[in-house]
Amino acid sequence: MVLTVLLVVTISFVVVRVIPGDPAAVIAGIDAAPERVERIRTRLGTDRPIAVQYMEWLGGLSRGELGTSLTRNRPVSAMIAERLPITATLAGSAFVLTLLIALPAGLLAAIRPHGLADRALGAFSHAGLAIPDFWVGIILLLIFSVTLRVLPLFGATTALHYILPAVALAVSRAALLARVVRASVRAELKKRYIEGIRARGVYGARLLWCHVLPNAMLPVITVAAVQLGYLLGGSIVIEQVFSMPGLGRLILTAVFQRDFPVVQAGVMFIAVCFSLINFAADILYTIADPRIRSAR
Repeated sequence: MVLTVLLVVTISFVVVRVIPGDPAAVIAGIDAAPERVERIRTRLGTDRPIAVQYMEWLGGLSRGELGTSLTRNRPVSAMIAERLPITATLAGSAFVLTLLIALPAGLLAAIRPHGLADRALGAFSHAGLAIPDFWVGIILLLIFSVTLRVLPLFGATTALHYILPAVALAVSRAALLARVVRASVRAELKKRYIEGIRARGVYGARLLWCHVLPNAMLPVITVAAVQLGYLLGGSIVIEQVFSMPGLGRLILTAVFQRDFPVVQAGVMFIAVCFSLINFAADILYTIADPRIRSAR
């Protein structure tokens, strides 16, 4: 996990410096004299070799310092702490909505293959995976905020502001996870032990929830953990569409302004969260499947 995070932050460190654009020129302004731009570049330290900047940044990171924003002259840790609750609330809401859609839809499609629910899930899955999240968000804004005016247009001040962006993020994730649930449950229903459970008179919801679903959870946990990690990164575009002042929008603005410390810290934070989520999924494997604990 540590090596993965280090590799991600190293790549982001190099990439944000080799792409065109100079933060000193952004700070100085369009009509600034070259001498002023050079003075700002020296003050920021961006005129030094990339290797020197990287070692200094790693040294600060080892002391728990994420650096100072080049454009706002504020500690990056404080900026992330301000924006994180919005992104965490959005990602958590979208994840819960994803589970509420995917689990029942996948189960219904699995118990009646080629039926109406299965065909509806197939159509929903193809559409959900093909349509980008930002397009869904724009359509939801046009319908519920502009035309019907039942939900707020932009911002993140009330719970109502999170409904449309959470739905926009959940559509594609629910489409993928529902297909995984269907395939995993179908595979479990074909196994021999299900015949023995049915012979003891266990049918219907009890069979599904108490016997089939727990044994089918391993691939579901894997995909769900990956999707939760993607929600943190995928919220960047959605936060821009809905003008939500979250972590994703902070990173995107920092990319446009070439604010290197903010981009590096934001990417590192998302990478750490992604790694921790996958680590938690590994722990959940042992809870969901006792055979893993027995093997250990």
